[in-house]
Amino acid sequence: SIGAVSLREFSRDVELKITAKINNKYLETVKNNPILLDRHKYVISDTYVKIQAYSLLVHSENDVAIVSQELNTLGHCISELLGIVSPDQILNSIFSNFCIGK
Repeated sequence: SIGAVSLREFSRDVELKITAKINNKYLETVKNNPILLDRHKYVISDTYVKIQAYSLLVHSENDVAIVSQELNTLGHCISELLGIVSPDQILNSIFSNFCIGK
């Protein structure tokens, strides 16, 4: 039978997998296309900061609900990093980057 997995062990595995995926995606993306848009630079930086904060939290927090919420927040950052965006975000990008109707 398999024993219970501790939250810290599970979180560490998730953290390592997420970090590896982000690093690979970043290296693949910038290999031929440098990061030019400030939004892309911000998303990469924000995701990195959230990963670091999650890593610290997971080693000090015992409340599964708090860790789960932070993991959910990190998931939204990663979705944005990978280009999974909502229609509202697309419209905001269009209106902030282009001059429409002038």
